[in-house]
Amino acid sequence: SLEIAKNEIVFADVETRFRNEPALKVHFEFPLKSTAYPYNVDAWVGPMDLVSLNSIFDMDNSFSIKEGHLKTARIRINGNNRIAKGDIEMDYKGLKINLKNEDNKVKGFLSGLANLLFFNNKKDDASEGGKKGTIYYPRKRNRSMYHQWVGAIKSGLRSAVMPDMLLPEELDKKEGGDF
Repeated sequence: SLEIAKNEIVFADVETRFRNEPALKVHFEFPLKSTAYPYNVDAWVGPMDLVSLNSIFDMDNSFSIKEGHLKTARIRINGNNRIAKGDIEMDYKGLKINLKNEDNKVKGFLSGLANLLFFNNKKDDASEGGKKGTIYYPRKRNRSMYHQWVGAIKSGLRSAVMPDMLLPEELDKKEGGDF
């Protein structure tokens, strides 16, 4: 409307339950004067079962979450009509993953090895939590902004959950892209 157009930035704050779990809080900012259509997203997710993320984000069939509990996560995305960048901080416990091959079959031995080496649950909760990930997701021209948000969050989740050595393509793109 004309009233919105008078503002330089439109803000929106959303708070809701997520899969009947406690909270999802999101703050959106949309600067209106730029032709690059920039936006900022700052989200907080409360406690939830991490396995439920498998059906939501379909981790591109490279891995799935076998078990784990999210204590809290903070997601920050800065994006525009070309690229989304940001970071994610997750505090979780009891994480175990399944690595998958091209046919979406679980790699049993490699999954077990990755869980043993990188997600050893003998650690106490404080040393296990606080994982950080990098968000990097180029927008697909024929897809909506919402698709870009989901892709950006998936990128951050993979980066936070998977060890750096298992994500060489994501790591190569950390510094790439222009705003």
